Amino acid sequence: MYLMYREKRLGLLVFGVLFVSPLAAERVAIVTLDSPTFEEYAAAVHLEHHLGKVEGIEAWLLLEEELEPSLWRRALDRVRGRNRERDFRIWVGKEEAFEVPDSRFKVPEKEKSRESSTEDSNASVGADVPGVDGLSDHRYRETNFGSDPEERGMPDNDYTIRKWGRDIHIQGEGTAVIHAAYAFLEDHLGFRWFFPGELGEVVPEVSLRELSDFETEGREGFRSRQFSGLRVRESREWAVNNRLEPPGDPNRRYRFHHNVRRIFTPDLFDEHPGIFPVWDGERYRPPWNDPNWQPCFGHPKTAEIAAKAAREYFDANPQAISFSVGMNDGNRICECDLCQGLVAHGRTFRDKPDYSDLVFTFTNRVAELLEETHPDKYVGALAYHWAENTPLFPVHPQVIPYLTADRTQWVDERFRAEDQDLMERWMDAGPEIVGIYDYYYGGSFVIPRVFNAVMAKSIRHAHKTGIRGFYAELYPRWSLDGPKPWLAAQLLWDPEADPTELLDDYYKGFFGPAAAPMQEFFELAERRWTSQRGRPYWLRYYFQVAQLELYPPDVCEEARKILDAAVEAAGDREPYCSRVGLFTEGFRLTELYSRYYHFIHEVPPERNLSEEQGWSFLVDLMLYAEDFETLVRWKDNVMDRSFLHRESGEHFYERIGFKPEMRLTQWVEPLLEWGREYDAERLVKVALDRLDAALPAARANLVREIYERKRSNRSAGTDLLGNGNFGADRFLAGKDEYLGVRGRPPHDWNLWWRSGTQSGFFLSTEDTHRGGLGLRAEDAIEEYVYVNAPVTAEAVYRFSAHAKARISNGGRVLARLLWWDANGQLIETAYDFVDQLPEGENDWTRLEVVGEPPEQAVTMMAALAVENQDEHDFAVFDEVRLEEWEGRN
Repeated sequence: MYLMYREKRLGLLVFGVLFVSPLAAERVAIVTLDSPTFEEYAAAVHLEHHLGKVEGIEAWLLLEEELEPSLWRRALDRVRGRNRERDFRIWVGKEEAFEVPDSRFKVPEKEKSRESSTEDSNASVGADVPGVDGLSDHRYRETNFGSDPEERGMPDNDYTIRKWGRDIHIQGEGTAVIHAAYAFLEDHLGFRWFFPGELGEVVPEVSLRELSDFETEGREGFRSRQFSGLRVRESREWAVNNRLEPPGDPNRRYRFHHNVRRIFTPDLFDEHPGIFPVWDGERYRPPWNDPNWQPCFGHPKTAEIAAKAAREYFDANPQAISFSVGMNDGNRICECDLCQGLVAHGRTFRDKPDYSDLVFTFTNRVAELLEETHPDKYVGALAYHWAENTPLFPVHPQVIPYLTADRTQWVDERFRAEDQDLMERWMDAGPEIVGIYDYYYGGSFVIPRVFNAVMAKSIRHAHKTGIRGFYAELYPRWSLDGPKPWLAAQLLWDPEADPTELLDDYYKGFFGPAAAPMQEFFELAERRWTSQRGRPYWLRYYFQVAQLELYPPDVCEEARKILDAAVEAAGDREPYCSRVGLFTEGFRLTELYSRYYHFIHEVPPERNLSEEQGWSFLVDLMLYAEDFETLVRWKDNVMDRSFLHRESGEHFYERIGFKPEMRLTQWVEPLLEWGREYDAERLVKVALDRLDAALPAARANLVREIYERKRSNRSAGTDLLGNGNFGADRFLAGKDEYLGVRGRPPHDWNLWWRSGTQSGFFLSTEDTHRGGLGLRAEDAIEEYVYVNAPVTAEAVYRFSAHAKARISNGGRVLARLLWWDANGQLIETAYDFVDQLPEGENDWTRLEVVGEPPEQAVTMMAALAVENQDEHDFAVFDEVRLEEWEGRN
C-alpha cells in the first residue's frame, strides 16, 4: 500500500511538471539576430533578466538560428504537450533583419502614439547583468552611432515597440534598442526602479496575454544624461535601468569634464615650458597631483598640443563624439602677457572675475585645428567658475560647453532669471550642442536636500531652450534623497512629463500603504530647503555644519512624528516596512546632528551662574557628551554599513573637520567659578572628563587643559596681537579719515577678499563692545582679516574675539586657526579649529578657538572671516586676542 501511494504521488508530480506547469506559465522567447550588436544582445539579456522575475512568466534567450527546434526537441515538446505556437516571442533588433513573415508585425490602422521611453548607457551597458560578462566579441557587430543630418553629434535614438498577437518587436539603433527594452518593461508592463537594489525595484503582477496590441515610438529628451557619484554596482545598475549613462562608461556620449592637466602633463615641461603658467614672474611646473592651475591658454602651442591629443583620441576611438579640453578645477590663471591680453579686466559675472574670453579663445583654437582633420567631431569644455559667461565673440560650432550652476538656487527669482538668460545666450553663442552641469548632492549633507519643483523647472527650461546635454554631481545619500534621483532621471528622458504625476507614481508604488505620510515627510523636507533666503551662491551648505539651521529640534520632532505615522501605516507588510525603515534610519542622523548643533548654540555660557543654572549646565554637558557618543555609534554601526546611507565614501564629519567641542571651551570659566562658589569643583571635573572622553583624538584633553589652567590661576598666556582692539588706527591717524573706508586693513592686520568682488570691511565707532573702534563688515562675499605669526613647538594657542552679527541663510561669521609648513604650503590634513556664530541675530558674544599646531607647522594664521552676506547682514568684531600658552604639563 505504501509503495502504491508513493508511486501515485510521484506520478502526479511528474504529470504536473510535464503538462500542467508548462501550460500555466507564459513562456517567452527573446530572440536576437545570430550576430547581434552589443546593444541588441545587452537589451535581450536585460529583458530575460527582468521578465524572469515576474511570477507566471518563464523567459529565455535565443539566437535566431536557435528559433527552429531540432527533431529531438520537437519530440520532447510533443511529449510535454507543449504547443510552441502559443509562446510569446520578443524580437530584439532591426525588423527587416529577421526572417519573419511581414504579417507577423502588421499593426491595425490607428493613430501611432509617440511615447517617452528610456535611455540607458553606451557600449558597456549591461556589464553587471547576468549573461553579459564574458560575451565573446564575434557574437555582435561593430556599433555605428552614425549622425543625424539635421543634428550633428546627436545619434539617432528613435525606437519602436510593436505588439501584434503573440509577437513583440523591440527595434532601435545602438543604445536606442536598450531604451526600447526598458520602455517596454516600464511603460507597458509596470516595472519601476525607484531605488538601487532589490529594495527599490517594483516587479509587476502582469500577464502578456492581457496586453493589447499596440505600436509606440519614443525618443529621448536629453541626448546625454549622466550622474556622478554612483560608486557601487547596485547604483550603476539603477542608472542603466533608468536610462542614464552609467558612470565611468568609456563610450559615454559627450566628454567635457576637467581634463587639461591630463593633456599637459608635467613631463612636457622641459620640451614646451611655454604652455605652462607664469606665476610671480616664473613658469610653474605642476606636480602630478595638483589640479589648482590652468595652462597658458593664450599661447598658440597650447591649442596645438590639445588638438593633437584630440586627434589621437579620435583615431583610437572612432565611435567617440567629443574629446574634453575642460579647464582644471582651480582658479589660478597664467599671468603672462599673452593670457592677460585676452582677459576682459574689470568684467565680472556672479561676483567672480570673468575669464571666459581667455578660456574660449583656447577652446576655439582647438576646435578650428581639429576641424581640419575631424570635421564631424567635437571639443567638450566647461563653462565653469571664472568662465561661466558667454565670451565677447562667437564660439566655434564644434565646441560643446557645459554650463555649471547650482540650480537649487532657482528659489531666488533674480538668480533664476539670470541663469535662464545665460542658457539662452549660450544657445545663441555658436555651439551646435550645449549641456548643463548641476549639483544634486546628497552625500555632503546630513539633512534631506530635496528640491523637486525647482529641479523640474530647470530641466524643462533647459530642454525648451535647446540644451541637450545634462550632467549632475549626485553623490547620493539614498536614505535622505527620497524621490529626487528617480524624478530627475524620468524628467531627463521626458522633460514634458508631469512631475506631480511622477511623484504620485513614486509614493504609491514605492511606499504602498505608507504613501501619504512619506509624501508629507518629503514635502516638509522640500519646504525646509526652498524656504531659504539670502544671497544665492554655489554651493549652499556644501559640507557645512550650518545646514542644521534648517532642522532645529522642533522641525525634527515634526518630521519624526510623520515618519512614525509611516511606520505604523506600513506595519509588517514587505517591502514597504523595510523601505520606510530605511528613511527612518537615515533621518536619525539628521536628528543627532541637530541636537549637537543646536545644543552648543542655544545654551550660551554666562558668568555669575546661579546654583540652579550651574546644575542645569552640568546636566546639559553630560547629555551632550552622551548624544555625541550616540552619533558616532550610529554612524559606525548603521550609516557606514549600507551604501544606501553612505555611498560617496567620504564622511561628512571628517570633511567639515567635525567640531563637537565648538564653543564648549567657553563653558570652562563660568563652570569653574560656579564650582568654587558652590563647592562642586569635583563634579565640574567629572563632567569635563566625560566631555574629553567623547571628543576626537585631535581635541582630547584640550577642554580640561583650559580648566586646569584656570583652576591653578596660571597666566592666560602672551597676547601676540599689537592691535587687537583696533585702537592703534586712531592713534596712528590722529583723525577719523580712515573710518568707513572699505578695503583698508587695520594696523598690523592683513585683508583678503575674493577677486571680482568689493571689500566689505571697514573701521567703525558704532556697535563696539567697549567703545573705541570696531571692525565692521557689510556686503562681503568672501573676506578674511587675519594676522600671521610664527609657531612655537608644543605651544597651545587661543584665538578669541567679541562679535555681533546678523547672518542670513548660508552666511558665515567665524574665527579660525590655520597652519603652514616650512615650504609655505597649507597643512590641509591638520585639524581645522573653527568657531562659528549661528544664523540669525547674534548680540555680542565671544568667538573662541583653542588649538595645538601640527608637528610640521612653522607659521600660523589667525583669521576672522565673513562670507555670503545678504544686503541686510552685518558683522562687527572687537577685543581680539591671540594668546600663546606654554605646552601642556
